[in-house]
Amino acid sequence: MRSSYDTIQRKRRRTFQASPSATRVLLDLGLMSLIADYQDGIYLCLRPYFLGHKMLPASIDAYRGDNVTALLYMSNKRARIWFSVLSEHDLELVKRLLRCKELAAPLRLSEPPHGTLSSRGLLDIASEVGDVRTMTYLHDQGMGCTSFAMDRAAANGHIDAVAFLHTTQKASPSDDVLYSIVNALSRCTCSREHNAGQFACMRYLVEQRVITPASAIRHGDDVMLALILLGRLDMMRLFHEHGFHQLFRAGALDAAASRGDLAMVTFLHEHRPERASTAAMDHAATHGHLDVVRFLHTHRDEGCTPRAITAATTAGHRDVVEYLYANRPERWLHPETIDELAEHGDFSMLEFVLASDEATTAIVTKQALSAAILRGHVAMVTLLHAARPTLAARRMAVVDAVDEGFLEVVEYVLVHLPGSRTSQLLSRLVCAGHTHLVQRFVALQRDVVTTATLWDALASDSWPTMTFLFSTFLHLSTPHLVNRIVQRNYKALLDLHLKNAPDLITPSALQIAAKYGFLRLVQCIPYGSHRAMDLAAEHGHLRVVKYLHAHRDDGCSTYAMDKAAEHGHLSTVQFLHAHRNEGCTSHALSSAVRNNHIKIASFLLKHRSEGCVLHAMTAACQRQLYPLANMMRHYPIGPCCCVVSSPYPQGMTMREEREWFTGMTEQAPWYPSDDDDGDDSDDGGDGDGNAFDSDSDDDDDDDDGYPYDPFHRMLGWFM
Repeated sequence: MRSSYDTIQRKRRRTFQASPSATRVLLDLGLMSLIADYQDGIYLCLRPYFLGHKMLPASIDAYRGDNVTALLYMSNKRARIWFSVLSEHDLELVKRLLRCKELAAPLRLSEPPHGTLSSRGLLDIASEVGDVRTMTYLHDQGMGCTSFAMDRAAANGHIDAVAFLHTTQKASPSDDVLYSIVNALSRCTCSREHNAGQFACMRYLVEQRVITPASAIRHGDDVMLALILLGRLDMMRLFHEHGFHQLFRAGALDAAASRGDLAMVTFLHEHRPERASTAAMDHAATHGHLDVVRFLHTHRDEGCTPRAITAATTAGHRDVVEYLYANRPERWLHPETIDELAEHGDFSMLEFVLASDEATTAIVTKQALSAAILRGHVAMVTLLHAARPTLAARRMAVVDAVDEGFLEVVEYVLVHLPGSRTSQLLSRLVCAGHTHLVQRFVALQRDVVTTATLWDALASDSWPTMTFLFSTFLHLSTPHLVNRIVQRNYKALLDLHLKNAPDLITPSALQIAAKYGFLRLVQCIPYGSHRAMDLAAEHGHLRVVKYLHAHRDDGCSTYAMDKAAEHGHLSTVQFLHAHRNEGCTSHALSSAVRNNHIKIASFLLKHRSEGCVLHAMTAACQRQLYPLANMMRHYPIGPCCCVVSSPYPQGMTMREEREWFTGMTEQAPWYPSDDDDGDDSDDGGDGDGNAFDSDSDDDDDDDDGYPYDPFHRMLGWFM
């Protein structure tokens, strides 16, 4: 037994004890490095680059000429990792990344023509970041590159990388190398010094004859235009001196003149045979480059078009306009010249144009005059009107000027432009309350005033305007206008109608005055109407009700007390009850209960007999008005006394047969009677000797009575 235990212990020790050969391998640095080269995985120092590979490098966007490369970086994980590592300019990181088994065969941009250049894409990326040390190492390892290597190095301004590729790698650029450089420069907003590397690469390519005049250069027009816009006269001289004549096109001088670069214009004029066009002086004048305009006029014969003086005028370049007017035969022929000057309010320039050439008066248009009116330029309106006295402006321009508050312009237009005196303008002046302009308008043209003008005056709330129009044009007034005057409580205007046009006042005027409680107007209106007291009582104007009762014989109707009770006017109800004999209808009590006017309901129950307690109790229970329902318990509930057909639509209408209440009495009670002991006997009563009989001999579950709800429970308890 002991020997077996020792055997097991020896086997356990032998299992966990490393062999001598494995120990020697683990302790040998050379062997471990060799084994690690054939293992999958990455070094710890490379882990951040693998984690952040999803972010596209910012410098990739600088090379737009190679769409294939952009797509490659966005879709290829290896390309993004290699670019991140190479951007560190650390050769040791590059070597470690090359030792990773997964990336031992680096990026391929395209299939190589032979097997010796299997890693050509890696040198392209190193060229783009400008790491010459890494490029040298990759070159020593036998890696090649493509034409994109020099293109990307030049676009990013890595002159050392371009020189290495040309001298050591013997690489050649593509046909897009110049376009890639100027395209990167045109999007860059950095300073001139920051872009010096790109121009150094361009100069190197030309001076070292990497590209020659015999080379196929794509997008030559864009290259030249970009150099002109960037103001690189030195590069223009470089291409001219080295014979790159295919880059110079006919539009070069036009672009230089538009930019206002006199030195470049002079160079192109003296050294290049390409012709310019009239657009050169036109564009120079448009942007106010007087020195360029003077040079082109003196040394060139292309001339310009009327667009030059027109554009300089509308842009406000007074010195250019004066020079062109003194030295060029072209004049203002475009109508938009005067239009834009009026739009911008440039009075001095407009005055100069109109004074310099009499022919410009023919291009003064309605749009120019309307724009000046709309902007409130009085002096400009005067000037344009003097140039063409027969010219009319747009009608709505004057109306809009009223809205903007340009009253001085509006007054000038009223006097000097008869075509602008329209009903729209008068209506706007009246509504705005500009009385002095309304008076000026009426003095010049009275036939525009209509009844609608008087309506606008009432809507304006401008008392001087209303007084002037109604006193002057009272014959245009109507009974509807009088009613509106009464509604607005304008007693002076009503007195004016009573004195000079009493036939326009109708009984409806008295009704309106009574409805709104204007006692002074009620006192002065001579006509009567029984509806006046009804409306005054409905709206609770007790003073008007008392006055009509004391001084008028028109009387009222039951509508007065009904509506006074409905709207809660207790004093009015009491007055009508005490002093009038028209009385009320059942609508008074019912509406007072519905609106929870408990004092009025109590007064009507005590002093009037027209009310229907049955319907009033029902209304109170439906709305759960407990105080009202409790108060009405003390009054006897008789048969329904509601009127069959109320003269007012708001009244409660019930059928005379009272079928709804008949149906209630024909069914078994849904509440227990006072002496109900739980049996199904037929002796139950309501306390008044009126028995409620069951419709059937079945159990209570088959009862066809009303459903159990709070309303019926409350109504049954109160009744």
